[in-house]
Amino acid sequence: MLLSLPIEKWMARDTAMPAPTFFARPAWALALSAAYERLHPALLTVKVDGMTCVVPGVETAGGRLGWRTFVASPLGTYTYLADSEGEAADSVLAETVCASLARAFDVVEVTPWPLAPVHLSGAWTRYEHVAGVFDLKYNGSLLPHVKGVGRRMAGQAARRGLLCGRYDGEDSIDVYYALLREAAKHWGLPAPPYPKRLFEALRHYGGRDVEVWLARFEGEAVAGGVVLYGSQESFFWSAAMRRDFAFLRPSNALNLALIEAARERGVRWYNLGSSEGLPGVERFKRSLGAADVRYASFSRDRLLHSIYTRVLTPMKRRVIGAQR
Repeated sequence: MLLSLPIEKWMARDTAMPAPTFFARPAWALALSAAYERLHPALLTVKVDGMTCVVPGVETAGGRLGWRTFVASPLGTYTYLADSEGEAADSVLAETVCASLARAFDVVEVTPWPLAPVHLSGAWTRYEHVAGVFDLKYNGSLLPHVKGVGRRMAGQAARRGLLCGRYDGEDSIDVYYALLREAAKHWGLPAPPYPKRLFEALRHYGGRDVEVWLARFEGEAVAGGVVLYGSQESFFWSAAMRRDFAFLRPSNALNLALIEAARERGVRWYNLGSSEGLPGVERFKRSLGAADVRYASFSRDRLLHSIYTRVLTPMKRRVIGAQR
């Protein structure tokens, strides 16, 4: 049996048992809904063989045929399949639960949290990813977890006068988004990868679990990022740097400050996310000393939807192109 819980119950559950990753929490789903009107928060409860499992995500229905889609979770992020006590579901339970989802929706996309991975077999299409992660479960100094080159670059930045810290000003999103807009131009993008309203919604719904961090040089913001907290994970979700200040190595200094902040907060993991297709980002993570954590995302669609997307949609595009 599959049920969708009201957002109020999801929020109450999160207060009692906050998910380990921010992307499985209601604040993320609400922010997505505020930024993308077709997305709607969905905490699905699936009961099978006397067991209950919850799957956080978003759902959408649309198009002329009203296809129903469930995504956990969008924009390359994760979900957390949990039992009624908040513990991670194993692969057996996850397989059964996701099969129920596939019967209820035309399209299902699921990316389990990399630090509680599950395996789905059968008709699921699998995509491999690698995240750069620090395990913060240790005693003593932070330094043994960071490679020498990362420490050295951060030290040089500090000696040059670079200062890193959380920024709580009312204009925090404006300041960071200006950095992101400038960086996007250097990346060859016409605009930042995410709309500003998503950052504003994250700040609104996320509260103290959403932080804006800045690296400042001579009082000017030269780099920054947005950090999202789950109960066990600090995720450096969005980052930007002004190219003219790259010589200061602000990203090294900022990440060391964020790792220390995560450790002080008491979370287990500092996650830099995946970077497939971005060799420069991969090298940077390795230079800090992040460990590779392999995980997978899974997708599945019904036969009719598959036919529609593989045959009818390309045909429609060809017709439209011929009319131009």
